[in-house]
Amino acid sequence: WILPELLCPIYNYFVVASLYGSGLLLTAVAVGRYLSIAFPISYKIYRRARTSCMISALLWAVVLLHLSLALVVEKRGYFVSPSMPNTSKCFENFTHEQMVVLLPLRLEMAILLFAVPLSLTAFCTLRCLALVKRSCLSAGSKRRILAMELSALLVFVVCYTPYNVSHVVGFIQKSNVHWRREAIVSSCCNVFLEPVVMLILQLLLPVYVFTFLIGLPANILAFCTFCRKVRRKPAPIDILLLNLTISDLIFLAFLPFKMKEAIDDMIWKLPDYLCPVSSFMFFSTIYTSTLFLTGVSIERYLGVAFPIQYSVYRRPRYAVIASLFFWLVGSLNLSIVYIVPILHPKNISNGHNLSSSVMPPSEMICYNNFTHEQLSILLPVRLELFVVLFCVPFLICGFCYINFIQILSRLPHISRRRRLRAIGLALGTLFVFAVCFGPYNASHVVGFVMAENEDWRELALISSTLNACLDPIIFYFSSA
Repeated sequence: WILPELLCPIYNYFVVASLYGSGLLLTAVAVGRYLSIAFPISYKIYRRARTSCMISALLWAVVLLHLSLALVVEKRGYFVSPSMPNTSKCFENFTHEQMVVLLPLRLEMAILLFAVPLSLTAFCTLRCLALVKRSCLSAGSKRRILAMELSALLVFVVCYTPYNVSHVVGFIQKSNVHWRREAIVSSCCNVFLEPVVMLILQLLLPVYVFTFLIGLPANILAFCTFCRKVRRKPAPIDILLLNLTISDLIFLAFLPFKMKEAIDDMIWKLPDYLCPVSSFMFFSTIYTSTLFLTGVSIERYLGVAFPIQYSVYRRPRYAVIASLFFWLVGSLNLSIVYIVPILHPKNISNGHNLSSSVMPPSEMICYNNFTHEQLSILLPVRLELFVVLFCVPFLICGFCYINFIQILSRLPHISRRRRLRAIGLALGTLFVFAVCFGPYNASHVVGFVMAENEDWRELALISSTLNACLDPIIFYFSSA
């Protein structure tokens, strides 16, 4: 320990307090989930924010009290003790008198702050799983709850067990076991594992918020840039990129509706007419983005493969016509959002693709719960979207950029920096295509083969949402 001695007790106090505090709060979360499933009506009546605050304060008080006693055991000046000449260690070398008090205290902490919470967490988790298994939830929802509950229990066991076992072993051996520092490493892993567990069922909202906060200013900046370029000297690629920016901005404008839906646990609580409007704008802009990215790849390829011929026929009006065509194709294909409810309306009073099956009348699902008749129309249309608006553009993009890179690598008078930037554009666009649009479009194929609406479609949509953040990278490479 080469830092000031004063920092040693402060460091240990807050590190260990945070570990035990996290364990107790995980237990409280498990108990809350169990009560909400086992006693939904009673729990809803007595569920109050101030109760949660009081419980949190009590749990922290218990932890801090125990750790304060541990600090009292160490007399001032012995927090940092010499282990060998010119070497000091923090909170590792104890006198016999200190160990007499410290070892029973550690054992009590292992029982009260670990074993009891672990038992409660295991009981609540197993009871939750048993109740969920008997419920009428979909198979996908049951799998997500199963994954979340077991993951939380696994984090508890894997992260906190080794360190607390060292307390028991130390008490039995009447010594400060030498592997305690290694045991605490697993406890530190909870820092990044717990957020993953907490977001298993609410992964959409953080991604939506991140995309909105990063994508909106980036695309507004890109929009202003391309507006100036088109106004000053319109070029086909700038027109295509301007339309791609507009597509992303429309997507981001309707993203708050999806945020509200995610906050409400995928229940649609907004006015009914906003369901088809937001779904149409949300999904159509995803596919228009693929078309505009394809248009950019074609423009770049023609510019290097046929430079003379292309310069003769390179007119801004052709880019405008292509843009109008892309908007029309995307809009016509996604009009299925309106057609399906009209052909096969759900048994609700006013809904446009709002489903109330297996839910109270006040709880509606937007564009996610379909009848067999609706799926018989929707699934083939989704397969057509996969082929026409994903596979064909992706193949064209791949062909254009592979040849683009090959031609560029043979040109002798291009600087290394420009060549690398052009290759970055090609690989970046293909990456966006494959990673952002691949999973969601793959759900169309799986749904068609399985003849059902796949439960993981919402999770597959996450990668498509991130496209609005990655497109500005394409803008940078393309306009440079």
